[in-house]
Amino acid sequence: AIHDLNLAAMYCDTIYILNGKGLDCSGNADDILTKETISRVFQVECNVTHSPETGKKNIVFIPKTEKEQVK
Repeated sequence: AIHDLNLAAMYCDTIYILNGKGLDCSGNADDILTKETISRVFQVECNVTHSPETGKKNIVFIPKTEKEQVK
């Protein structure tokens, strides 16, 4: 099991994303590691690009502001 999505994108052929109920989706990184999927499953904001060095997905998580955290 890998919890770091960037490491999973770099080294795994198939990725399985679990939610609180079980398997949410599976497939290769390009297909399932999208901004929409990550935001929906993990309740976080992020930007998803491809690294120019590796050609693999690169996920940057955007922290909530203090005001958003209070909600």
